[in-house]
Amino acid sequence: MLEMLKGQESKVEAFRKSYKCNSELSINNKETVLHLITTNAYNHDAMWRTLRKETADAHIDQNNKATVIEWLYKEIEKLFNSSINTQADFDIWHNTMCQKLTSKINAEVLFGYKPIHMGKAQKIINMSFKYLSSLDGADNYESYFNYCHIPLDDNILKWYYSNIAKNVSQNQYKNWSNLEYKDYIKIQKDFRNYCEGTEYVPLSLEWKIF
Repeated sequence: MLEMLKGQESKVEAFRKSYKCNSELSINNKETVLHLITTNAYNHDAMWRTLRKETADAHIDQNNKATVIEWLYKEIEKLFNSSINTQADFDIWHNTMCQKLTSKINAEVLFGYKPIHMGKAQKIINMSFKYLSSLDGADNYESYFNYCHIPLDDNILKWYYSNIAKNVSQNQYKNWSNLEYKDYIKIQKDFRNYCEGTEYVPLSLEWKIF
C-alpha cells in the first residue's frame, strides 16, 4: 500500500471490493488497469449524461473510445517509467494530457455533441490515478502519486469552498466539468498549499474527504 494511504485502509479496501474486475488487482496488470480506466474513470466518473446534442444523429464512436482509452493507458504507463521527478514537470505532463485527451474525445469519439471542456478530461485522468493508487504494486510508483492532482467534482469543490476558498462568493463557484485550465490549476495549487505541513498530499486528501 502507498505510504500516503496509511490510515485509509478501510476506504481503499471498500473501493477494491467494488471493482467488478476478474483479473488480479495489480497496477502491473494491463487488463485491470484498462478496466478501471474504462469502466470507472471514463464511463462513470466523467458524467456523460451532461452531454448536449447538437444534431439529431449525434453518436459516440465506441471503437474510437476504446482506442483513446488504450492511448491514455500507454501514456500513464510511460509516465511511470519516466524521469519526471518534480511537481512542475508533472504539471506540464498533466496539462498536455488534459489538452490531448479533450481534443481526442471531441475529434474522435463524440460526433454531433457540444464539445467537452478539460474539466471532464481532468476527472478521467485524476480518477484513473486514484483507482491505480489502490492497486497492489502502487507503492513502487509512490513518487509519482505524490505529484498527482486531486480529482475535482461537485463534492470536492464544495469542500474546497467551505474549507479553503471561504471568501469566494457562491456566484463565483466553478463548475468542474466546464473548468478552464487557469482556474483548474489555481485550485490545485490551493490544495497543495493547504496540505503543506500536514500528513496529506492532494490525492490522499481526496481519499479522506470522499
